[in-house]
Formats: sequence, C-alpha cells, structure tokens
Amino acid sequence: MEGIVRHALKSNPYLDIVLLHFADKDKMSDYNNAKTPGVIIQHEKVAEYYTISSINLAKEVNDRILNGEFTCAMIL
Repeated sequence: MEGIVRHALKSNPYLDIVLLHFADKDKMSDYNNAKTPGVIIQHEKVAEYYTISSINLAKEVNDRILNGEFTCAMIL
C-alpha cells in the first residue's frame, strides 16, 4: 500500500486519496476476538505518514452485524 500511495502522490502531489477498509471474514474474526486486523494496522500507518484519510468500513459492518442490523450473508 505504501508503494501505491507513494507513486500516486509522486505522479500528482495534489491527488486526493482515501483508504477504505472493507469487511471480510478474516477481519470480522479479528474484530470478534478483540483484535485489530494486521492489514488495517499497516494501512493506517501509511495513512498517518502521508496524512491521508481512511474509512474503516470493516469495523462499521462488523459492529452492525453484532447489533443485528446486517447479516454475515450480506458480505460473503
């Protein structure tokens, strides 16, 4: 991810970038075991370093599934 962001900003330093973390079974399993998924930790480090925005849809979707608003079948 860092390489992609670095090359994109090198090509156009005015480029707006937003990292989106999408839900999947592995991320949900980590969240349900009180862990932040490793890939999200790493991507957040990139976002912080380059001061770009990120949206953690994975956490939001997982929380809504636990709250009964969504079902797992919706993301599988």
